[in-house]
Amino acid sequence: DLATHYLAGSLSWLDADTRVNNIYDLMISHCGSQVPAFAWDIFLAFDEGEVDDRGDSHTRPRVIELMRKYDAA
Repeated sequence: DLATHYLAGSLSWLDADTRVNNIYDLMISHCGSQVPAFAWDIFLAFDEGEVDDRGDSHTRPRVIELMRKYDAA
């Protein structure tokens, strides 16, 4: 999935951010208020990385945290 490829380095932050924004558009169009929590949280991690161009330095630790959180659930 996108998060796994991003963490493995096969997607740069910019490539992953672009893809997650496209996925967001699809989620909102097709899922409405039923967007899965994991997908929403991953989107927010990248969205927050866009603020003040924090990018990878913000998003990577957040995605790692989310992967651990949801893997444990």
